[in-house]
Amino acid sequence: MNTFVKSTLALFGVALTMSLVSCNKDSMMESVRPDNGVNDNNTRPDGPGTISPINSGDVIVAQFKKYTLVKQGSSLLSYDVDGNINKLGSSFEPNYYWEFIRASNGSGMTIQLLNNFKLWNKTLVLFDAQKRAKTSFVNKYDNSGNHLSQVQYDYQYNGAGKLQSIVGNNNEQYVFSYDGSGNLEKIDISRSGKKQVMQFQFQGATDKIHLNPIWQTMYDQIPQYLPIFGKFSNKLLTSFKLIDLPSNNVLEDVTYSYTLNADGMPTNKHELRKTGGYTLNYDYSMEYNVTFIKP
Repeated sequence: MNTFVKSTLALFGVALTMSLVSCNKDSMMESVRPDNGVNDNNTRPDGPGTISPINSGDVIVAQFKKYTLVKQGSSLLSYDVDGNINKLGSSFEPNYYWEFIRASNGSGMTIQLLNNFKLWNKTLVLFDAQKRAKTSFVNKYDNSGNHLSQVQYDYQYNGAGKLQSIVGNNNEQYVFSYDGSGNLEKIDISRSGKKQVMQFQFQGATDKIHLNPIWQTMYDQIPQYLPIFGKFSNKLLTSFKLIDLPSNNVLEDVTYSYTLNADGMPTNKHELRKTGGYTLNYDYSMEYNVTFIKP
C-alpha cells in the first residue's frame, strides 16, 4: 500500500469504517441485509426495534425508523438509488475517496481508490451464490498511474455462514475463529512466514449497524464498510489487540466505548488506543439520515 494511503488510514483509524442502512423491520429489509448463518450475504443489517407513531393529519400511522449513516468522524458516505454505498469520501481530504461500482448482473463489484482523480487502488470482487465475497483481485498503482502489482484472495465460509479463511496467492493466510455464540474471537495471520494474531471482544450493546471489525492492516482483504463478508458478531466491538508472534509483543491495544441514542444507534464512538508507547484518544461522531417507512 502507498505510504500516503497507510498514513491516511492510520490518521483516520476507524473513522474510515462504514455502517450501512439500519431498519427495524426484518421483512422490509430481507433483500438488503445479512442474516445469521448460511444466508449471510452482501445485504443490509437490521436497525432499531422501535415503532414510532407519526401524526399524519388526524390519523396516527405506525411507521418504522430507518437510519442511514452519512457521516462518521471525517468520513462522508453516499449511496445509490438502491441504498448501496457508492462513495466514501473525507471532509479532511476531499480529493481522496473510494468509489464502489456494482455489476449490473449482481456478480460482483469494483472498488476504486482515487487521490486527486488519480487511480491508486482498484479491487475487483466476485460474489458467490449468497452474494458474499468469493474472490478478490487487489491492484496497486504508483503516483503516475502505472500498474505495480495484483494479488488474488480467495474467501471460504463455514457451515454457519461465517468467514473462515482468506488465502492470497502471495503467501498470505488469515484464519478466523469464533466463540460458541458466533462472535469473532481471533484471526491468525501469516504473511510470508511472519505470524500475528488479532484478538477481539464483543461485550457492548446490540450491534445495529454491523461494521466489519477488522483493523487497518486488513483493509485490502476486508474493507470495513462493505457487508459482503457475513456477520462477525451481534454485539458492538469493545476491545481489540494486534499481537506479534512468537514474541507476544502487543502492537496495538484498543478499547471502544459508545454513546447510544434512544433507539440504540451509536451517535459517538470513543477509541482509546495504545501503540508504540503512546496512548491516543479519538472520538468519532456518527450522523444519520432518519426516514420513516410504513409497515
